[in-house]
Amino acid sequence: MCFEVATIDGEKGKRGTGCSDVGEEECVLYEYEKLVPLRIGGIDVRVPENNSLLRCFQYLKLYPISMGGFCWNADCRTCEVVIQVGTEPARRVLSCQTTVIPGMAVLEMTEKLKFCLRNLDSED
Repeated sequence: MCFEVATIDGEKGKRGTGCSDVGEEECVLYEYEKLVPLRIGGIDVRVPENNSLLRCFQYLKLYPISMGGFCWNADCRTCEVVIQVGTEPARRVLSCQTTVIPGMAVLEMTEKLKFCLRNLDSED
């Protein structure tokens, strides 16, 4: 099932809503039952479990990520990020190929991703 609203810091917000904008039959997210914590550049968000980071970014900013020109299959490398999970060393990964893990932190990202995720902490 897909949730209709994203949450920021556990509060309901007016973020990109993943499935409610397009309808259940066109939902781009893998099935999930809960939202998990993720830190993006110092901003705490909650995103759908069992999804790639890029799909989670799309959940937060539906239109900018959907129209951002990402290939979604690891060819373009424009979705490259640096992540850290717990005390593990930071590592460079492709967000289209990396499944979100609760407590993961996105430390760095490409300029294209920064542009698409701009104003993540504001109500827009």
